Amino acid sequence: MSRKHSKQAGSGHIKARPALLLSHELRKLLASPLIWAIFLGMVLVNFGIVALTTSDIRAPYNLASKAQQSAGHRASSELKRAVDAQPQSDQQERLSKALDEAQDPYSSFDSARLGRNAVRALQGDRHENLGPIQRSMDSDMQAKYDRLGQRAQHLSSTGAGMDIYAGTATADAQHELFGSQGQAVLWESILLTLLIMVVLLGYERQQGVEPVIASTRTGRHLMRWKVLAGVGASLLACILLNLVTTGIFAAFVDTRGVWGSSVSSGFNQLTTAFGTEPFVTWFDCTVGGYWLASMGLELLAVLGLGLLTAAIHTAVSSTMAAAGLSFLLVIAGYFIEFFAASKGSWALFHAFSLTPGYLILTQGSWFTGMGLQALFPWQETISSLIALAIGTILLVLGLHYYQRKDLS
Repeated sequence: MSRKHSKQAGSGHIKARPALLLSHELRKLLASPLIWAIFLGMVLVNFGIVALTTSDIRAPYNLASKAQQSAGHRASSELKRAVDAQPQSDQQERLSKALDEAQDPYSSFDSARLGRNAVRALQGDRHENLGPIQRSMDSDMQAKYDRLGQRAQHLSSTGAGMDIYAGTATADAQHELFGSQGQAVLWESILLTLLIMVVLLGYERQQGVEPVIASTRTGRHLMRWKVLAGVGASLLACILLNLVTTGIFAAFVDTRGVWGSSVSSGFNQLTTAFGTEPFVTWFDCTVGGYWLASMGLELLAVLGLGLLTAAIHTAVSSTMAAAGLSFLLVIAGYFIEFFAASKGSWALFHAFSLTPGYLILTQGSWFTGMGLQALFPWQETISSLIALAIGTILLVLGLHYYQRKDLS
């Protein structure tokens, strides 16, 4: 073989190594009965949640979906005729009446009034001697509602508010699919991420071969591929949980006519600490688009948590301790957020918005103004990106430290 061919063969071998390393790490996960058992258990739990939560919305949801399949998503005489053509029932009469009374909620959207109400709710009883933090929060909140007013004008011009989503079942359907079910999937994705990182990062230590493998430079570099395999598997698990759970939901109710309807339908409302308001999103999206965006944010949270867990592992060596600290961060963040919101301590609430607990607590209202739970547009997304950046920086520093760490 010539030197040129020999060099190409050697280069090909080097390029193949990362793929071999990744496949080797992924096989460890696939061979873990614990991960498969827990994943299947989560699917069964989600099946039970869907079965329980869809029983009350099935009839009105299916009615709205069937009518939209033949007459479109927007409230119109044609859509009303499609509803009236369905078998007579209480649900049919309610939806027919709702279509008669349907109005564009964005034509009369008073963002200035909502902004003032939000600022008063932020201040609570502290109307005088406000500190700089409170004044900044008040300013951000008012600016957010000014932006919401602009979005409402746009939505009114597009007619999005006249889409019917799931008709009279919209509020409950939004809560079930993106609230209770979404929270369950996010919790499960977090737990699966921690479990996957424990299995991969702690595998060599459990086998008692970590000092031997880490005695070489190549062995130390293996940590990078373990992290990559771990976060990749975690993201895939999150996607599968979303697909399976939504598939179960679609098996219980007829979603075919609903996915293309605007999520900012006038039938959809956002419940806040000071009342209800239209479901104004920061971007135009259908129900299907909102589902994809929500899954994307969940993936962002899973990625950030996986990187943070790996970073902690490089410092403390114990994989269980790293996963425990990460889980403690999630739990502590969630309960601090819950306590702060219930007590009206909004400065404390927003101080912990970088934790996954913030995403869990606000799920179902992502990409909207979110009432008092957001000070500025896209807060849930920006907070997740900042958390991801922090996790990435800590991991880079952790891997640098791990290369020089004494593991004997």
